[in-house]
Amino acid sequence: MDFTLNIIIVLIAAQLLLSNNIEAYEKSVFSIKQLRKNREFYRLISSGFIHSGWMHLFVNSFAIYNFSPILVQNFGSIPTALIFLASVLGSSLVMWWRKRNFSDYQAVGASGGVSGLVMLAFYLYPEMPIGIFLIPGYLPAYIFGILFALISIGLTYAKNPQHIAHEGHLGGLLVGGLTGACFYGFNFSSGSLLGLFWLGTVSIAIWLFLPLKKTV
Repeated sequence: MDFTLNIIIVLIAAQLLLSNNIEAYEKSVFSIKQLRKNREFYRLISSGFIHSGWMHLFVNSFAIYNFSPILVQNFGSIPTALIFLASVLGSSLVMWWRKRNFSDYQAVGASGGVSGLVMLAFYLYPEMPIGIFLIPGYLPAYIFGILFALISIGLTYAKNPQHIAHEGHLGGLLVGGLTGACFYGFNFSSGSLLGLFWLGTVSIAIWLFLPLKKTV
């Protein structure tokens, strides 16, 4: 059994176990207050294995099913698992940094880990066609990655009634992008890779130090 099937099973098992155990669920959530007050740093990882609902879990599992086999084929299951964990951690650290003024901020989901896997797959195959659900046609992976990064940056400053953790997505994209850049030794042989690096990865690194969204 490779990483793809194993991680999907783990995520489903976690959802089954914690959806009926509110206390355990609350102890696993990413929480600025608990990180700052009680130093519960395990939440930086545990929050990446629980979801707000079954649809949230399905979306992340579907992305894992489609993109992680690409990484397993190129690197193997254990390195892919480590990249996933690094992306979850990077996602949480970026959320902590960018949401540090919001003491009541909480988040859950594997989206940061998934974003890291997806971005690294884009670096490996930048011309790979990517379809968008209910939208006809395809985009090259590098264009999709650039749009994903830039739109997510913009959405961190927008009103967010869905409470989507765009900062978490960006943290995962950054880890995946830097991993991809390291894979090439930062020596890119094509314009698509150069564009993905500068607009899809460096842009996120710059955003980290831009002014925070104002508190209300």
